[in-house]
Amino acid sequence: MYTFDLRSFALKVFGLLCLAGMPCSAALADQQEDAMPDSLFLLPVLEAEAIVVTGTAVRESPIELPYAVARIDRASLAEQGSPSMVDLFKNLSASSGVIGEANSWYNAQSGDIPETVANINLRGLGASRSLVLINGRRQTYVPGRLVGGRFVDVNAFPSISIERMDILKEGAGAVYGSDAIAGVANFITRGSFEGFELDVSYDYFDAAGDAQLGGIWGGKVGDSNLVISLEHKRRGNLRAEERDWALRPFPNYGWGWSWYGNPGAFIIPDGLQTDESILAGEPRFVDPGCEGLGGYQVGASTCRFRYQPWDSIIEKLQHTRGFAELNGSFGETDYHLEALYHDARVPEWETTPSFPPIAFYDGVQQVGADHPGRVAFVEQNPTYTNSAGVTLDLTGDQPWYFFGRLVGNAGPGRVQSRESRTRRLAGSLTGPLGESSLSYDLGISYSDTKGTVRQPAEYAYRKFLAFRGYGGPNCGVGVVPDPSAPSGLALGAIPSGVSPGTGNCSYFNPFSNGIQFSAQPDAPYTDSANPNYRADLAHGAGLIDWINEKVATTSEASLLSMEAILNGVIKEGVANYATGYQLRRVDVSAVPNAPGDLSQNPCRIPGDRSCAIQTGSFTFTSGIHPYEANQTTHAVFAELALKPNDWLDSQAALHFEDYGFANSLDPKISLRAQVNDFLALRGTLQTTFRTPSVDDLNTDVVIYTAYVGPTDAWKAIENRGVEDLEPEEALTYNLGVIFEHDTGFEMTVDYWNFDFNNPIGVLPDAALAAAYVDPATRAAVQDRIYCPGNRNDGSCAPGDMERIRINHINWPGLKTSGIDLHIGGRQVLGDGAIDLHLDGSYTLDYTIEALMHNGVELVAENEAVGFLNATNPLAPPLPPLRMNATVGYHWSDYSAIARGHYISSYENGDYWFDTGPSGEDWTQIDPFLTFDMNFQWRIPDSGVVATLSLFNLLDAAPPYVNQELAFDALTHDPKGRRIKLGVTYSFR
Repeated sequence: MYTFDLRSFALKVFGLLCLAGMPCSAALADQQEDAMPDSLFLLPVLEAEAIVVTGTAVRESPIELPYAVARIDRASLAEQGSPSMVDLFKNLSASSGVIGEANSWYNAQSGDIPETVANINLRGLGASRSLVLINGRRQTYVPGRLVGGRFVDVNAFPSISIERMDILKEGAGAVYGSDAIAGVANFITRGSFEGFELDVSYDYFDAAGDAQLGGIWGGKVGDSNLVISLEHKRRGNLRAEERDWALRPFPNYGWGWSWYGNPGAFIIPDGLQTDESILAGEPRFVDPGCEGLGGYQVGASTCRFRYQPWDSIIEKLQHTRGFAELNGSFGETDYHLEALYHDARVPEWETTPSFPPIAFYDGVQQVGADHPGRVAFVEQNPTYTNSAGVTLDLTGDQPWYFFGRLVGNAGPGRVQSRESRTRRLAGSLTGPLGESSLSYDLGISYSDTKGTVRQPAEYAYRKFLAFRGYGGPNCGVGVVPDPSAPSGLALGAIPSGVSPGTGNCSYFNPFSNGIQFSAQPDAPYTDSANPNYRADLAHGAGLIDWINEKVATTSEASLLSMEAILNGVIKEGVANYATGYQLRRVDVSAVPNAPGDLSQNPCRIPGDRSCAIQTGSFTFTSGIHPYEANQTTHAVFAELALKPNDWLDSQAALHFEDYGFANSLDPKISLRAQVNDFLALRGTLQTTFRTPSVDDLNTDVVIYTAYVGPTDAWKAIENRGVEDLEPEEALTYNLGVIFEHDTGFEMTVDYWNFDFNNPIGVLPDAALAAAYVDPATRAAVQDRIYCPGNRNDGSCAPGDMERIRINHINWPGLKTSGIDLHIGGRQVLGDGAIDLHLDGSYTLDYTIEALMHNGVELVAENEAVGFLNATNPLAPPLPPLRMNATVGYHWSDYSAIARGHYISSYENGDYWFDTGPSGEDWTQIDPFLTFDMNFQWRIPDSGVVATLSLFNLLDAAPPYVNQELAFDALTHDPKGRRIKLGVTYSFR
C-alpha cells in the first residue's frame, strides 16, 4: 500500500526540476521584464499545462474563475513534436488508463474496442466519467457496449483543426451535467483561421512508424469565415517479435503462454469413463513433439503455447479525418456551423492461430482408436512413460481426449479487419435580446458513430465432425442434438458409402506427426523439419478454414444535444448570471452477423434452440443478442458569478437533471481570494450524481472471455445489466494556492478529493474465482461458477471452472484524493528567452470499500493507487506519481525544447504473477523515465516551420509487466526511440 511521503515527494520535484534545467539555487536571473527585448515577446510561449480559466456558462464573466485547467495550445503541441492523442494523454499528469496502443484487457472486452480509438481518463475514474466537448458541445460515445462504460473517441478529431485543448481537472457535474463527474476536456477548433496551411510528418521507430498529411484552408465567404481541414494518417504494424523485451521464454507463470497448446496433451480414461468431473484427473501424456515445435512442457499435464508472436504491440491503422466550420453574423446575431467526419480502419488485425475451447472434457475433441494420427503414434509407442513416471498402455480401444487447441505453434495467425466511422453536425446562434443586458445562446449538436469489429471463431459441431473423420464442407455427414451427451452433440445419419477420412471426409489430426515446421520463433523445428512428420497424416488448411468462422458485430451510437442559455447582468462588473435548459438523447444498437446472433443460433448446432446452455455455436468466441436502447435526459441549470470586492471572486451553480427513472439537484460553490499581489487561494465544493447508462441497464447477456487465475486460462464470463441499479453520487472538493510574480514565475498547488457512494461497476470475476478456491467461501459464490456439464453446485475443482456469471452492481464506495503541482516561468537568457515548466500529479489514495456478497466479504477494502489493478473493475493502473519537466530556449528563428517524463513505480498486485523463472521478484513494476528533444526552425520569409523531434532519447524499454505483451499498454509507451520530422507550410 502506498502512503504519501512529503519529503520524498519534495525531493522528486526538486530533482526533476534540476534535471530539466531549472536553476536549483535561490532564483532565476534577476532581469526584470522591462529589460527584456520586445522581440522576445513574439517568440512561442511554451504553455505545457499552464493554468487558465474556463468552465462556465456565464459569458463575459466579471470574475477570475477558480478552476484548475490545463490548457494545451497549438504552440505547445508543436514544441512537443505534435504528439498523437494517445501519447499526449498518456503524458498528461491528471490522466490514467489511456487506450490506443494495445487494448488487450481494457474492460476485459478487446473485441468491442478497435485499436483506432483513444480516450481521456481523468483521475483514473473511468473514461465514461470524463466529459469530452468540441467547441463546448457534446460528442457521441464509441459504439461498442463496454463493461466500464462508453467514452468519446478523441482520435476522431483532426489534429490540424484543433486550436487548443482545455482540460478541466475537477468534477464539473454542477456546471456541465452528470457525465462530467471527473472533469472535462474541451477541444477548441481554429474557427478564425485564414489562409492555407499544409502539414506533413513522419515518425520513425524501429520496425514501424507513423505518417501524416494534413491541410487546412480558411477564407471569407461573403461576410462569413469558412474553414476546411483534411487529414490522413497511417501507422505501421509493430509486432511483438520486433521487441526483445516483449517476446520472452516461459516466465514461470503468467500471460502470453497459454496452458493449452498444439501440440497438446492426451487424456487416457481408465476404462470407458466419460464423466467430465472425473476425466480431469485421469492419466495423460504430453505429445513428445511439444518442445521441438516451440512449446513448453509442464510435467505430464500440458504443453504450453506462446501466443505472443501473433499479437501486435501496435496494429496497422488508417485514419481519414475532416472538419469544416462556418462562422458569421447577421445583424447582432452570431452563428456557427460545423461538421466532422472520421473514417478509421484496422485493415489487418491479427490474432492467434486458434483459441482454446472453454470446455475440454465434453467429448468434442475426442480421438478414437481408429484415428490415423493415433494409430501411427501407437505403432511407434505401444506403451508410453509420461514425465510423471507413469507407464501408460496405449493399445486400448477407449477414446482419448485431446487437451489442447486446434492450431498452435504451426501457425499461421488469423487476420480480420475492423472499421468505424464518426459523423458530427453542430450549430449555434448567439446574440443580445433587444436593448437589454440579456443575451442568448442556442445550440444543437448531433453526432453518431458506427463500427464493425470481427473476431474469428471455431464451430463446435465442425470440430466434433473433424475429430471423427467427417470434416469438410462436402462430406455429407451432419450432427444432431443429444442432450444426454456432455457435448450436446451426436453424429447424424451417415450416407451409404461414406467412411471417415476418405473421399470428401477428412480427419483433423491433433498429433505432432502431422506438423512439419513450427512458426514459433527460434523453435528447434522452425528451420529444420520435425523428424516425426508424415505428410499422409497432415490435415489440409482447407479443413481449418471450414472449422473457422467470422463473427462480426456492427454497433451504432448517436447523441442529440439541444440547449438554450440565457445570460444576464445584475450589476456591471459585479454580478452576472446564466440559466438554461438542455435536452440530451443517447441511442445505441448492435446487430451481429448470422453466425454470431444468439437470438438465431444460441446452441452448438446453428439454428437449434433446444440446448440448456445458450452461449452460441462456438468453442471460445461468443456472439451477442441484437439490441436497441436509448436514454433521454432533461437538465435545468443556473450560475451566478459574483465579485463583491476587489479581492474575492465567487461562483455558485445549481444543476438539475431528470432521467425519468432518477433525478438529482446538485450545487457547486467556488471561491478565489487574492491575498496579496502574488498570492491567491481558490477552492470548490460540489455534489454530483451519475445515473446508470443504457448499457448498465441492458439485461441482455454479453459473453466475453477473461483470464481466470485458478484455471490458468481464459474462460467465458457472462455479464448482464441490472434494471434497478442506483445512481452513483459524489462529493468533490478542491483547494488550491496560486503564486504569481511579475518576473513571470508562477506556481500552483491544488489538493483534490472525490468521495463516491454507490459507484457503478460489475461483480469482479477474479474475486468470485478466488472465493470459489477457498472452501470457507465457496458456497457463497458457487451459484455463479459453472463446472463441466453446466453444473453450478460447487462440485468441480477450481481448475475446472468453465464459466463465471456476473452482473452490474453498485459498489459501496470509493474515495480518491491527490495533489497537483504546476511551476513555470520565462526569463531572458543571452539573446533569447528560456521557458521552464514542471507539472505533476501525486495520487494520495484510491480507496475502494469492502464488497459483500451472500454474507461473505468478496473483496476486502483495498487501496488501488500504486497497483496495476488488472482484475479491479473500478480502477485502471494507478502509478502514484506522474511528472513532466520542460525547458525551452527560444532565440531568433529557432527553438530548442527538452522534456522529461516520469511515471513512478507501482505494484503488480496479482499473486500468481509475482515470481520469475529464477525467483525474480515481479511484484514491483519499475519507474519509467524518458527524455525528448525538439528543435524548431522558423525559416525566414518562407512560411515554413521545420521541426525535428527525438523521443525517448535513451531508448528506454517500458517496465516489464508479466502479462500478454509484457508491458502496461494503458500507461507506458512501447515504441522505443523515435525520430520525427515535421514540416508546416503556412500562407496567409
